[in-house]
Amino acid sequence: MKSKIVSIFNSLFSKKAYTFLISCFLVFFLIFPNFVIFTRTEVLTPFVFVIIMILILIDWSSLKFLKSKKTIYILTIIGLLLRVGIAIWFSKNMIQVSDFYDVFNRAKAFSFKTTYFQTAYHYMLYSIINGVAYKIFVAHQLVSFFVNILATSVAGIFLYLSTKRIFKNEAVANMAVILYTFWPSMLLYNTILSPDHYALLFMCISVYLFTVTYDVINDSNLKKKWWIVVLLGISISLLGFFKNFSPAMLMALFIIIILMIMINKKIWKSSIVTFLIVIFSFFTSNSIIFAVEEHIIGEKIIRNQFWQYAYVGLGLNNSGLYSAERYGEFSDYFYSHNKDIKKTDAHFAKKLKKEIKENLAAYPNLLIYKTNSSFGADNAQLYWITASLDAYKLESGANMLFNTLIIPINEIYYIILCLFVLGGVFYNVIYLKNNKLLFVNIAVFGFCMMLLFVESQGRYKYAFEPLLCILAVVGIYYGKDFIKKLLHIESKEELKK
Repeated sequence: MKSKIVSIFNSLFSKKAYTFLISCFLVFFLIFPNFVIFTRTEVLTPFVFVIIMILILIDWSSLKFLKSKKTIYILTIIGLLLRVGIAIWFSKNMIQVSDFYDVFNRAKAFSFKTTYFQTAYHYMLYSIINGVAYKIFVAHQLVSFFVNILATSVAGIFLYLSTKRIFKNEAVANMAVILYTFWPSMLLYNTILSPDHYALLFMCISVYLFTVTYDVINDSNLKKKWWIVVLLGISISLLGFFKNFSPAMLMALFIIIILMIMINKKIWKSSIVTFLIVIFSFFTSNSIIFAVEEHIIGEKIIRNQFWQYAYVGLGLNNSGLYSAERYGEFSDYFYSHNKDIKKTDAHFAKKLKKEIKENLAAYPNLLIYKTNSSFGADNAQLYWITASLDAYKLESGANMLFNTLIIPINEIYYIILCLFVLGGVFYNVIYLKNNKLLFVNIAVFGFCMMLLFVESQGRYKYAFEPLLCILAVVGIYYGKDFIKKLLHIESKEELKK
């Protein structure tokens, strides 16, 4: 009886079962909403699948351009020129709106002593970076565009380095950068003053440092390269100060380390020590940055904002969307009770739990709605750009260009990418069995889960969209081999683990 229980436990928590479960959920988050898109847009389904089949049938491994080590330099220059060209044109034709306009004003005045950052600290570092740039150069939104371009261009390099370390394949790494460089919304969103750009940068840096850390653990080289592990903790910490995806990143790291120990019990000591170093450097970095920010604004920052975001994100009366009323309710209670965050959290936790308990039957539909609004399209970034063009009262027809050409193209691009994510995820689980890629898989799953608990906005996934390029490139590059294996046709291509 005991042996049977142990056997069931092992099968439930085996690497294969766990990765399959994670993959199924990831597919739900990224693919299911896109099938809804097919029914509510003018996207031609046959056209999309023709493109997919063409991409699958191309023998990517035979293209010399992809295999060249010079390609990354060419792609970086092309991406930089595209971003700069777009930035120069848009700087003359748009005005920032909403929180992005506040970033511009605070940076221009170089004034950051405001209680706003108590509840929205992810805007503070980004505002300071822009303020410093304005002091060095000039207070103009074009300077902010270049601040964004610096982040997204460097992120492209780290995306390349990460993908190369994951696959040990130059062509696959270059393909991931191509997907990233020519993604329409990724290019155009550089014109919005959002901390998302630096969240994206530290997302890519963190993944790269993880791939290095993974090799450090397996090579038993922790004593010599411990500083890499420290940098990983700091990078994950900085990620949280621009968009708080840090908890999901740490959880993904924890899961992968557990799986590594299950595979090779000899590395259990170095694996545990590695995770503890990451945790220590993460919390140390957090403490230092929070202390500096609190000194600047002269107030205590709400460091754990879970209940604030959950109260808005799980609200039925606002369908989990942005709600000034709910944010205001939280803020009013906080300030009217001597800024006691523990008391405020307890109050809204009790209130939200009661709301969920009384309306439990309505929450499955709410979560489906939030899944669609968060992942069912990739146009939220573009809508903020058109809103900024509207604010400028542009008469050139740029908005018409967005609505009739750019948005539909971006929609098709996103759908195709997500469908290749589907193939890539399952190909890794069934055939490739790449643990570094699995980390990316689990991290993206964690980010998707986090977005279900906060207000739904399609732009929030922007920070981890480069990771979708890594997952999608598997489906594109190995697509032909995947089909051959499914059809039991022998393939000459050998998979690199």
